[in-house]
Formats: sequence, C-alpha cells, structure tokens
Amino acid sequence: MRKWVSRFEDIPDCTARTGFQIAEKCSGEYIGWVNSYRVDADFNIAKDGAGVAVGIDIPALSARGKGYAKAALILFIRYLREHGANEIYTQTWLGNTRMIGLAQKLGFEECKRKPNLRLVRGEYYDGLTFRLNLKSLIPLMLKSNFN
Repeated sequence: MRKWVSRFEDIPDCTARTGFQIAEKCSGEYIGWVNSYRVDADFNIAKDGAGVAVGIDIPALSARGKGYAKAALILFIRYLREHGANEIYTQTWLGNTRMIGLAQKLGFEECKRKPNLRLVRGEYYDGLTFRLNLKSLIPLMLKSNFN
C-alpha cells in the first residue's frame, strides 16, 4: 500500500487522479478502489481516448451489498466531472449482474456490446460498455451525502 500511495505524492493538486482507494468510514478498514482509464470511439483502452471509463472493485465479500460501491462511484464521477470529464463510461461483462445493476441504478445506459469478448471460468461472455446519462445521475448526486 505504501508503494502505491508513494506513486501519487508528487502529483500536483491540479492534475486529475485516475483512481482512489476506498476505506470504510468509521473503522478505516480498506475495502477496495475506484479507477479510470481512457477509451477511444470503439471503447477500446486508448491513452489519448476522448472518453473516460470508470471501474470499481470491492474484493471482500463482507464489504459488498452495503452501498459502498454506489457511494464511491458517485463521488468518483463527481470528482472526474469537476476535472473536465464530459463522456463517462463503464465496462463489464454480461455475467457481472451486480455491476450491471449498479451501472443502471446510477444512470448508465448500454451503448456497445461486443459478443464473446470475455472468457470467465471457461465460458465466453459479451463485453458491455455503458455510457453515463448525466441527467439521470444529477438527482442521485444531489441526494447523496457521502462527504
């Protein structure tokens, strides 16, 4: 963790970060992370892509289902918007029903499906890209009190 944190010590405050670690508010227990990366017009990872895709990982099963992912993504999207991101996407695979549900709850709408893109536990699944409908997210951001 120290090595990961040290990568960001010399980044100026005006430079947008590409990710954050997530800790439980009361205990401070580390529970996961959010990250972002650039995507091109066909939604492939591209260093100079115009779009920004967000992702989240909460590895511990005991930390899931408590609203952490929703809160973290809302805060991270707010942060990215404040730093100039206009097109925000998320990507997953068809079998990841929890992420699909969260994406839809936050106002993401499917915009691209790539058949048989992901191999998971010996089975192929479609790769999915969702685009954030900012009008859907705004009410959630206004209601949220995750500071």
